[in-house]
Amino acid sequence: MDAVTKEKIRKTGIGISSVLAMDTLDLSLIFYFATVFKPLFESILKFALLPIAFISSWIVSALTLRQAYLKNFPGQLTAKAIIEFVCAAALTASILGGFIAAAAFAVAGPAVIACAFGFKSLYNLGSAIYFGVKAAKTTDPSQKYELKKQAIESAISGCIGALSTAGVITVLLLAKPFMAILGIMAGAIGCTAAVIKGIDLVVQKPSPTIDTYSDQPQKLSTNAKIVKSVNLTKNALNSASEFTLESKDLSIEKTGNINLPAQQPAKIEEAGNLSPILK
Repeated sequence: MDAVTKEKIRKTGIGISSVLAMDTLDLSLIFYFATVFKPLFESILKFALLPIAFISSWIVSALTLRQAYLKNFPGQLTAKAIIEFVCAAALTASILGGFIAAAAFAVAGPAVIACAFGFKSLYNLGSAIYFGVKAAKTTDPSQKYELKKQAIESAISGCIGALSTAGVITVLLLAKPFMAILGIMAGAIGCTAAVIKGIDLVVQKPSPTIDTYSDQPQKLSTNAKIVKSVNLTKNALNSASEFTLESKDLSIEKTGNINLPAQQPAKIEEAGNLSPILK
């Protein structure tokens, strides 16, 4: 995977985190106003807060699909994209149905939303187990770190989904307003987790990290291959130089002497031809 694709994946992840932060904050506000200020919610606020919920779910679905496309549709991420699409469709049908035919969707709408949240929660908890087992089996430190990170994120998402499901069932189906605290907690935890992940992706420098969704062997980029080739060449030259020096030292030790340039002996003139001054 080249650097450009990795950067696109990182930016897509930032987009998903940003939308999820808005979506989970919206969830907390829905539970709060639907129970504490119900007349205000029923008359005005639901027409603003509920559309935000299903619009953001469609955005997350589209961005997850884009992420799967950029990673060549690995099985785990492709399944996640499909689940996001199904949940977005269910949420949209329930909310719009409640606007159009409130009496008919008074029970059916919350029931469909609870099923969608519950199904998504089960998927995330299953993903947490999958990544956790995969992390326990791998021996590569960098891959183990990424898999543990995915396991923790999936576990948090699963817990948020479970709290949301419980809040929808108890508040909307069983008419227990005091249980709205579950939905408010789910939104607060989800918003915090999304913000933290978004900040982490913003400050993250592009690096050749391992793709935890892919089962294919990782390939070096062109730049990495060039760097590796240059390093191998340098190592080969250094090894050849060391070998040459060692060979010269070995030849000196074997011969016992060093052939130096021969010096010409000074010519001594015969006594009879000495300069008259010396006579």
